[in-house]
Amino acid sequence: MTDEELAYLIQNFYFSFSIWMKSQFKNQIINGGNLTLTQFKVLYIINKLKICNMSQLSEMMEVSKGTMTTMLNKLVEDGYVVRSNSSKDRRTVFVELSEMGQDEVAILQEKLLMSVMNATEKLAVKEQREAYSVMEKLYEIFKDKTKK
Repeated sequence: MTDEELAYLIQNFYFSFSIWMKSQFKNQIINGGNLTLTQFKVLYIINKLKICNMSQLSEMMEVSKGTMTTMLNKLVEDGYVVRSNSSKDRRTVFVELSEMGQDEVAILQEKLLMSVMNATEKLAVKEQREAYSVMEKLYEIFKDKTKK
């Protein structure tokens, strides 16, 4: 195996896993959810950051601030997100999850994790351990690349 083959495999895994997760998410929505995948991603990011400003959120979602504002308007209207202005600079808007938003993220995240666990049950215990070890190392490599 060459470095190029490994890079190609990682890239293919990423795209395949993304498509698979999207289908799993759609299955959860069909079974009673009411968020789009993009809305869930926004809530997930806010949940990880706890509180963030619009610039951080739009950068992480790779959309313009205007697009992010439109997305957040719906999430605020639906009661998932709470906005607040900075006491130091009224132009700075912070967002955080409401209790309802926290609950929804927890429920959907649990369902999606169960889907992943069901899929990885097909691996033997030794393969699961090996996959965990490799994924942990890859996560550390790529996590560092996201820091500026």
